[in-house]
Amino acid sequence: MIHKPDEFTDLKIEDGSINFIRKTTRDVININHISTGQALSLVFAVTICLHLSATNAPNLLIFDEPVANLDDVHIMNLV
Repeated sequence: MIHKPDEFTDLKIEDGSINFIRKTTRDVININHISTGQALSLVFAVTICLHLSATNAPNLLIFDEPVANLDDVHIMNLV
């Protein structure tokens, strides 16, 4: 739990836009206004979910330098 950021409570995809709901203020934050680490975490999550749902996907995913722009907190989330 130490490495689990608790900044957002929800993710909403509406009209082609990805937005997050900030936990403390309930503000709607567009994906263009989150940190690079948060955006990369989202990309990894979507990629892994799509891979797991593919019927003919290989059993192995290889990422080239997947954590190059991530801070420690986001690396731990990925792990």
